[in-house]
Order: sequence, then C-alpha cells, then structure tokens
Amino acid sequence: MGEMGQLLANDQFMNALPVPDVPCKIYAGISGWQGKYSPFGLKANDYILTVEETTLNNIPLETVTAVHTFIMNHKAVAEDIVKLTRSLQLQ
Repeated sequence: MGEMGQLLANDQFMNALPVPDVPCKIYAGISGWQGKYSPFGLKANDYILTVEETTLNNIPLETVTAVHTFIMNHKAVAEDIVKLTRSLQLQ
C-alpha cells in the first residue's frame, strides 16, 4: 500500500487530521462482498472499507453501488456534486 496505506493504519496520524470546515459530503461504496466468507462479514463495504469506517462527525454520508476504486466515477456521485456545487453558488 505504500506510505499512504501505512498512514491509514496509523490511528495517531488519522486522529490528528482536521475535520473539514467547508461544505462537504462523504460517498461510500456498498458493492463489496458480504456474508460468511467476506472479511467484512455482513457489513456494507466497498471491498476496501466498511461504510462505518467512512463516517466523520456530522458530515453527510451517501452510499452508492460502487466498489472503492470507482466511487468517484459513479454517475450519481458526479450528478450530486454538480447539484451541490450549483446550490452553493446560489447562496
């Protein structure tokens, strides 16, 4: 996983990161394998993270049917970002 992968596993580093103070949203994938033989058990996941692991304070979270690598390319995510950006421009 390289340096960033190692930092993701470092609780001290992760807990020291600031929470964004600008409008933002978390998109979590739910297309990962679930069940008896899944390392995530019955938890919704994107093959890399569980939805639980993506939550951050009061930042809104939306799930999408995608695996981790392709969340940013999901049509619903792109459409939502455009919608949110336009609403911010009107304020």
